[in-house]
Amino acid sequence: MIVGLLGLDSKPLTLTIDRTNRGFGRVSINILMIAVVWNGVGIPLMWTLLPNKGNSSTQVRTKLLDRLRATFPDMKITMLMGDREFVSGPHNGASQLDGLSG
Repeated sequence: MIVGLLGLDSKPLTLTIDRTNRGFGRVSINILMIAVVWNGVGIPLMWTLLPNKGNSSTQVRTKLLDRLRATFPDMKITMLMGDREFVSGPHNGASQLDGLSG
């Protein structure tokens, strides 16, 4: 719905992936999110709440990317940007992007 409302359904897209942890009273909220960049602003497309503080695992990121692929099977992605959590070590995410762009 968001992609259609923004007129992005047939355009190649730039996506971002990020995780943030915030305290809300006594509750810690740790969320992993994929957003589309539109006019310099990230518009959330898909997210998952993580059960604990700290970085996301490769398995959690892969599941989120799989959900994105299933929800938007025809989405053309030109770039997926993330900070050092998503590009370091053996879990750099390159294999997770297979099949995302047409």
